Amino acid sequence: MAVNEYNRHFSGKEGVHLILPSTLKGRLTTGSVRTIPAHNIRASIGYLLMRMANFEYRSALGADTRIYEITVKPGDSLDKIAKAQGSTVDMLRKLNPTAVVLRSGQVLKCQKARLRSVVDTQGKGCSMCAVKLLGVCLAAYLPVSALAASTDPVPDERALREECSAFSQAGMRDCLAKKAENSQKALRQTEENVARTLSKWDKEKKYVSQARAKLTASNEDFAKYRDVQCAFASSLGGGAIGNAIDMRHLACIAELNDRRAAQLRDAVSDLPLK
Repeated sequence: MAVNEYNRHFSGKEGVHLILPSTLKGRLTTGSVRTIPAHNIRASIGYLLMRMANFEYRSALGADTRIYEITVKPGDSLDKIAKAQGSTVDMLRKLNPTAVVLRSGQVLKCQKARLRSVVDTQGKGCSMCAVKLLGVCLAAYLPVSALAASTDPVPDERALREECSAFSQAGMRDCLAKKAENSQKALRQTEENVARTLSKWDKEKKYVSQARAKLTASNEDFAKYRDVQCAFASSLGGGAIGNAIDMRHLACIAELNDRRAAQLRDAVSDLPLK
């Protein structure tokens, strides 16, 4: 699958976010599609099946579901009223089917609503068939065990920088900063998950306590190692300054965080639990 096709169709603007299994969200990236054959195949399957599905925008009720009345003012339109009331034009039309032409002083019914993108289950092309088939195909290509201990290679610094290379230098830095931030959040979540897994480990309490203590120490030592290693990686920029140095540092942080998270998941993936 061409990378530009991936960027265009998996950008979230064509409804792919509605049918892509949650286990794959965030895992298929421009870099991984380019460098990892399994990801390229998954993206291709997703693209082909996505073409079978129809998605559209529909009004969804807000937390406040009461129906109330408003009075039309001079210069009002359904669009203007919808924006002012936190509703949608479709909702106003549904509640006021005879309000074809608005008049000043006219009373309309209104209800809070927002537009939400949904898969059309009634349209042609059997959208739900596509959704189900997509889940089956992608799940078949992503074994359940892979969710706990993935064998997919972690993108290195070079691959991460390449993924963000479509932007300007400032945009590239922002892209890498986001990757570093996300990797840090993911690592913290993994550390918490591993700690919970150890608590359920089917071993004597003293061994569980020892393992949890070692995990805490390991997490602290990793953070120190990462900071020193990424400072070294930044120094390899030579005379580079500003964004160039930052980008090396951010890519290094993202890579090492992702590798650490993968190592932690692998370490506890086969522990016998209570």
